[in-house]
Amino acid sequence: LVFLPALVVLTRRLGYDNITAGAIGLVGAGVGFAGAFLNPFTVGVAQEIAGLPVFSGLGYRLVVWAILTTVTVVYIVVWSRRRRSQPEIDEQSPPAALDCPTPLGLRGWLVLAVLLATLIAVVVGATSWGWGIFELSGLFVAVAILSGLVGGLGVNATAERFVEGAAAIAGGALVVGLARGVLVIFEAASVTDTILFAMASAVSHLPAAISVAGIYAIQVLLNFLVPSGSGQAALSIPILAPLADLVGVSRQTTVLAYQFGDGFTNVYTPTQGYFMAGLALIKVRWEQWEKFIWPLQCIWIGTGLFLLLVSHWMDWGPF
Repeated sequence: LVFLPALVVLTRRLGYDNITAGAIGLVGAGVGFAGAFLNPFTVGVAQEIAGLPVFSGLGYRLVVWAILTTVTVVYIVVWSRRRRSQPEIDEQSPPAALDCPTPLGLRGWLVLAVLLATLIAVVVGATSWGWGIFELSGLFVAVAILSGLVGGLGVNATAERFVEGAAAIAGGALVVGLARGVLVIFEAASVTDTILFAMASAVSHLPAAISVAGIYAIQVLLNFLVPSGSGQAALSIPILAPLADLVGVSRQTTVLAYQFGDGFTNVYTPTQGYFMAGLALIKVRWEQWEKFIWPLQCIWIGTGLFLLLVSHWMDWGPF
């Protein structure tokens, strides 16, 4: 979100409109989230719940990320060129130029170095040292504190910024807790087994490939009701992973279906808080955005289904 105002300035200077700025920022982050291969809050959480090694299946996930990113970049470039040649009247006037950019400075470079070291630690820790969600969470807390101190905020300001950041994600954390609460109630009342049996009975006589499409559709629809990625994982994976075992679908494919279902509609559904905040920042109505994003949504959903079927046909996982 913090980059969107600067992207508006950049795209307007280049002759594009505010939707193009949103396409770069929101859609770029969205496709990276949907096709992520090292995201601890989606891939890591879902794989841990499904009983898979954290960040396993990295090879195919890299292929998935590359395909989705390429498709998205091509769509945005083609759409933006047409938009520039036939611009639509915009309600907003060009924003004021950034007068005097602040140089990064030594402290800024040190913070970036801390961030780079964190990314390396995530990869090495998860792949070589067996780190899970608890270790990664501890790493992120430590890095947040270290970044504040290195950046010159001091102890008090660092603590204040930390509290502000925690407040920003409190909604998602609450959804995770409520989703887990629903599962506890379901398990205590033996409702989970009943739901699992009913779902398995509905698809047990169908080809496994159709079951993959069904699991995918459930995840896409569920994201409208549970926009939190980790919350959706906590709610759906405990039910869908055993279901996948029963119908002959690998758990890696199930996690990938969850990842697509959670990620693709994040920049479409109005129930996604950060997305609506982003549209407010670039001063674009959802109706305007929908005209741009709907064809890409269809492309994403179709490409995601193809990649899921490929993962199923090659019997991907479980590792």
